[in-house]
Amino acid sequence: MPGEIDLRQTQELSLSSSYAELQDRFRDTAVRDLLWLLASPGLLRAGAAQIPQALAEVAPERWQAILDLLRAYDAQPARLHERLAGSPQKRLGHYAEQLLAFFLGEGVLGRLIAANLPLRRASLTLGECDFLLEGHGGERLHWELAVKCYLYVDEPGAESAEAAPATAAHDAAPVAAGTDYSSLARYVGPNLADRFDLKLSRMVGHQLPLSARPEFRALVAGGPWQAELFLRGWLFYPLAPQRAAACRIPALLNPQHMRGWWASFGDWQRGLDALDAEAWMILPRLEWMAQRRFEVARVSADGLLDAAGMGARLAAHFGLVAAARADAEGPAMPQLTHASGRDLKPAGPWLIAGLKRDGAAWVECTRGFVVDDDWFARARVYAASLQPGKAIQPDL
Repeated sequence: MPGEIDLRQTQELSLSSSYAELQDRFRDTAVRDLLWLLASPGLLRAGAAQIPQALAEVAPERWQAILDLLRAYDAQPARLHERLAGSPQKRLGHYAEQLLAFFLGEGVLGRLIAANLPLRRASLTLGECDFLLEGHGGERLHWELAVKCYLYVDEPGAESAEAAPATAAHDAAPVAAGTDYSSLARYVGPNLADRFDLKLSRMVGHQLPLSARPEFRALVAGGPWQAELFLRGWLFYPLAPQRAAACRIPALLNPQHMRGWWASFGDWQRGLDALDAEAWMILPRLEWMAQRRFEVARVSADGLLDAAGMGARLAAHFGLVAAARADAEGPAMPQLTHASGRDLKPAGPWLIAGLKRDGAAWVECTRGFVVDDDWFARARVYAASLQPGKAIQPDL
C-alpha cells in the first residue's frame, strides 16, 4: 500500500550501502562514532527546504584523506582516547561535539578557527556557534551540529497532507521552497522533551543566522560566512505491525536515514522472533550513535543478556510483575502486569540493541526504544500540542 513502511525496515539497521561497507572496516568504538558523524546518512534530504547542509559535497580525494586519517586513528586510537578522557561528557550532543572538534583540528577539511564560540550582547548570551572553519578553498564555514533520536507517533489509518508515500517516485521528488516543518511534528524525543519540527525550526531560524549578526561580525574577522546544518541521528518507527503500516515518511527526510523501532514491553516480546537477535544489551546514552560492535573477549559477563534476561531487566525497570499462569509449561517469558503505583511518574524509555555473533565479535543487528504502556497516548498529545513546553531544549 502507498505510504507503508515494510516492518522489516524497522527491524534491521537501515544503512546506505556505502556507509554499511565503510563501518565494517573499523573496530575502535570512538572511531566508529566519528565515522558515523562524518559518513552516516543524514536525517534530511539533500536540499530539503533549501536548508544548507554540511558535507553535502566533498571531493573524492578529500573523502579519501578523511578515511586515511580514520584508519590511522583505528590503528592507534590512544590520542583520541586521551582527548575524550580528558573531558568526560554526559550528554550525547557534547560527546559528538568533542569528537568533531578533535577531527576538525587535524586540518583535513581546512583550518578550525573556533569551536563553541559564545555570542553576546552586553550581558545577554545570544547563542553559541558550534564550529567555525576555513576550507581549503578559502570558504568560511559556520557549522551547527545536532545529534538527535526521535520516535514516530501516529494513529493507524491517520492521513496527513504533509506526508507523502515512501515510494521510489516520491524519493526523487524535490521539496518546494518555503516548506514548513509541521510534517516532522510526529517525531518526538523519547522523553517527550523535544520534537523534530521545533528543533529544526530553532536551528534554522536562530542558530544558523548567528554568524550573520552584527555582534558576530564585531567578534570574528572575515566573511561572509556560509552557515550549514550538521544534523545526524536515528528515527524510530513502531514495531507493532498495525502502527508500522500507518507510517508515512515526510518529504523532508532522507529516505536512507538511520532507522530503528520503538515498542511497548508487550510489543517487544511479541516481536522477538522477527527481530532475530542472539543477545541483547542496554545502550547507555553515549552509545547511541554508531552501530555497536564488541570483541567477544572484551564483553563483560553481565553486559549481554538473552531475551529472558533482557525481559526481566525491562520488567523491573517498568515496574511490572509476572502474572499467574494456570498452564504447567507456559511460554518461555511470562506475561506481565503492572505493579501497584501506576500513578507514579512513568519509567523513562530504554534504548536496547540486539546483537549477533560474527566470528570473534558481537555486532549490533537491531535497536529500538522500549517504552511504558502509556507512552504512546502521551506522545500523541505531545506531537499535536501547539505549545509543547520546552520542546526545543535537547533531551540528549
